[in-house]
Amino acid sequence: MNLNYSEEQTMLREQVLKFCETNYDFIDREKILDSDEGYSLDNWKKFAELGWLAVPFNEDNGGFNFGPIELTVLFEEFGKSLVVEPYLSSVVMSGTILENSDHTDKTSIIEKIISGEHQVSVAYAEPNIGYNFLDCVTTISTNKDTYSLNGSKSLVLNASNADQFIVLATYEDEPLLAIINADVEGLSIQSFKTLDGQICGDLTFENVSLSKAYDYAYKTDPTSAFGGIIAFNKGLDDKLLQKIISRQFVEVIIAPKVTNNGLKIMKAKPNIRLLIIDKFDPKIKSYDMKALKSNFLIQESDSKSIAKNNLNFVTKKKPSLREINDLLFAFKVTRFVKSNAIVFVKNKKTLGIGAGQMSRIDSTNIARDKAKKQKINLKGCVMASEAFFPFRDNVDLAKKIGVSSIIQPGGSIKDKEIISAVNQHKMSMVFTGIRVFKH
Repeated sequence: MNLNYSEEQTMLREQVLKFCETNYDFIDREKILDSDEGYSLDNWKKFAELGWLAVPFNEDNGGFNFGPIELTVLFEEFGKSLVVEPYLSSVVMSGTILENSDHTDKTSIIEKIISGEHQVSVAYAEPNIGYNFLDCVTTISTNKDTYSLNGSKSLVLNASNADQFIVLATYEDEPLLAIINADVEGLSIQSFKTLDGQICGDLTFENVSLSKAYDYAYKTDPTSAFGGIIAFNKGLDDKLLQKIISRQFVEVIIAPKVTNNGLKIMKAKPNIRLLIIDKFDPKIKSYDMKALKSNFLIQESDSKSIAKNNLNFVTKKKPSLREINDLLFAFKVTRFVKSNAIVFVKNKKTLGIGAGQMSRIDSTNIARDKAKKQKINLKGCVMASEAFFPFRDNVDLAKKIGVSSIIQPGGSIKDKEIISAVNQHKMSMVFTGIRVFKH
């Protein structure tokens, strides 16, 4: 067994050693600690230029895909010179969490970390509890469509300089991680220095508003959102309403409830129609009518609900519970997308939509490209199609995109070939037996 550093690792060590010898003598370090930031902005920029901020990240996210040995090399030399730049908090701790998360913006955030323009800190310890994650008191609660964060965190590294925080909290008695901006309303930060001179801080959260469903929906395709219709299944609060009409041109808003002040907000914006629908009974039959020259075609609307027990699991690999929930949600979305619809979903959030094409593969490419344009990471998402796949090309493309599971009606003469392709790629797929294709 060869325990020596490789040539690449040795070069990294010598590079870090030379940098520290030049920039980190005792006097330099004292000047850095006395600065407002508590670390050197110039040094951090040099870390980025030298590629050190990219060391632990995967190549998919713009990193070098190095491992723990390279990190050991870095920290060994950093430790000799008592380097105070926030490498541990922003790159290692936050970076590891982000890369293993399902956050839709993680690639964009990681790219900013690697460039040196963005810093993230992890807030997990709590006053009087310390590092016992199981006794986390900080909570996330929901009211209508709004999620609020309340509680406090202690000993947060680089707290006063971080652009975002990854916060450990509980939601419905289950632990989860939420990412929030440092300038969000309701967050207060009390900074202090540790015994070794580094910047640390205590965080207090008072009704900190978290991301809403509207934000996720808007980000999927901001361009197409112009002049659209926005529907809510819960009451619409004034703050969100103001945000909508300030951000985009919308023609119709549908919600079960709007406050009196909300009505005043809408009246101040011309040409917006409001529909208050407090009850919707899916059991009530509705009809679609289409004109055919001098005749009319009238048929019942497609309103059949698809549940888990309706699914036909046709591949060797079965989807996980999270994937099943995402698949059912994605298939609901395809019902309202016209002509060769392809929908990407993850964590019940629509990430990409492709429609209106003569070829289904073109719709898949469009959905992928729209997500890419918004810097949405599709790895681990599910894909829904409102009609069967005529060929395996969509499956092959889905694999390249990072799709983990597929839902489609089935019923093609090439179903066996399609199933075989999914098995070959070690993905999962389910059939609904119901075609919801529409023009």
